[in-house]
Formats: sequence, structure tokens, C-alpha cells
Amino acid sequence: NNDKVKISWTHIKKESVFNWVVYMKYGSQWTYEILTNDISSYEAPLESEYKFYSDSGKVQTKKMILTDIAVSAVDRVSNESTLSMHKIK
Repeated sequence: NNDKVKISWTHIKKESVFNWVVYMKYGSQWTYEILTNDISSYEAPLESEYKFYSDSGKVQTKKMILTDIAVSAVDRVSNESTLSMHKIK
């Protein structure tokens, strides 16, 4: 499945942004991508596979759906802005 959601953003003080952090929530797990300041959009997969070991020791794979996405700006000394949160429907 190659379905993705594309997000884009801007900042009123773009010159003070050193990096962007895009947070994605799949099921109950958060993951993130750190992007350089010249990037202002991101395509996140709508599904993610989570691998784990069952009680019997077998590798299991569980597909999880993207439920939330958030973006923050980070300045040169690593101060992170408030997250801009969005639910995926």
C-alpha cells in the first residue's frame, strides 16, 4: 500500500528555523523525521508496519494506521516550538 498524506507548512520567522521535526503517530506509537530548513512539505505513509516478537518467539508484523501528525520548528540552539497537531481522518 503506497497511500500517503502530504503536509506542508510555513513559519512567520522562517529565517530563524534551523530544522523542522515532523511527528507521526501510528496506533499508540510516535515516530519522527528531522528535516532541514529548506524543506516545507512531507509525505507520510498512511500505514506503518511494526515488527515484534510474540510470546513464542516468532516475529510478528502488525500494520498500524497514521492517526496524528505534527510539525515543529527548531532553532539553531535546539529550542523547539509548540507542536502544530493535526488528526488524520
